[in-house]
Amino acid sequence: MNEELKIRDALQVFYGSESLGQDAFIAKINYADFKIFKLPFPNLKKRREIVYLHDINHVLSGYDTSWMGEGEVAAWELGSGFPPRCWVGYFYAPFTLMIGLVLSPVRVYRAFLRGRRQKNSCYADLSKEEIFNLSVKDLKIILGH
Repeated sequence: MNEELKIRDALQVFYGSESLGQDAFIAKINYADFKIFKLPFPNLKKRREIVYLHDINHVLSGYDTSWMGEGEVAAWELGSGFPPRCWVGYFYAPFTLMIGLVLSPVRVYRAFLRGRRQKNSCYADLSKEEIFNLSVKDLKIILGH
C-alpha cells in the first residue's frame, strides 16, 4: 500500500481489492461466509459507527480479509487493546481470533505480539474526517508505528 495515500483513498483501494461492499456500515445483521454456509451475526449500532477503524487497521497492518487475515488483524487489535470508544471490538475480535488460531496459531501469535508493540487506529484521538484526511504514513506516525 502506498503510504502517501490519504486514509480515505487507501480505504477505497482496500475495499476494491477485497471486494467489500457497504453492508458493514448499514446492515443490522451481517454474515460470516464459510463457503458451505453463512452464519448470521448482529451488527450492533456501535460497530456500524466504528467499523471504519477496523478497516483502517487492515490498511495499517497489511492483513487481508481472508479468514487468516481476519484472525491476524483480530490478534493485532487485541494485542494493542481497545480504548473505550472501541469497546465493541472485544465482542467481535475473539471470534475471528479463534478461527485464525485454528488456521495458523504461529501467525496469530506473531500478530498478537506485534499488536503489543503498536497502537491501532482506535487510539487516534481524532474525528473520522480528520483521520480520513491524514496519509497512511502520518497516521502511523501519530500511532507510534
